[in-house]
Amino acid sequence: MDERQRSMALNSTEGGSVNAQIADIERRTGVRITTTIVARCDAYVELPWKAFALGASLAAFAVVLVDIAVAAWPSPWSALWHAIAILGAGATSALAAVGIPAWARLFLRPSRRDVEVR
Repeated sequence: MDERQRSMALNSTEGGSVNAQIADIERRTGVRITTTIVARCDAYVELPWKAFALGASLAAFAVVLVDIAVAAWPSPWSALWHAIAILGAGATSALAAVGIPAWARLFLRPSRRDVEVR
């Protein structure tokens, strides 16, 4: 069992509670119930895109603020550096959404999460 699977496993109290509830439902309905624990209910492919949009928007706002504060004459390279800053921040945020579940959850609507869990 890898570290991720171990962190998702139930402790003995939680496991006992789930087993008791399952036994009660099976006894009342006559239906066999099987449970499983999964890392997530869907791929949520939209989360990195939402994270990219936030990162790029915040970086664009920061670029505008820096341009206002510095008030220097724009160089031919300034547009390139602005684009690199904006796209780089967006890409970093998107990669963080792929690799850091807590960051990705910030972009997941509770209604979408609830539908997938059900």
